[in-house]
Amino acid sequence: MDTKEDLVSQSNIVSVHVPYNNETHGLINRDLLQNFMDDAILINTSRGEIVDEEALLEAINQRP
Repeated sequence: MDTKEDLVSQSNIVSVHVPYNNETHGLINRDLLQNFMDDAILINTSRGEIVDEEALLEAINQRP
């Protein structure tokens, strides 16, 4: 797997454990969420700013 997109497209569970900084702000964004499996589970033990919450809500509402 060469990219984050490849990784999440094949993962049932995505668990995020990263420090919060400029590089990780919005790490889980709309583009990445589009590659998640329909039934994937996201676990974020990092700071909230790691996840684009608006994009996450959209992704949840668009899934079957």
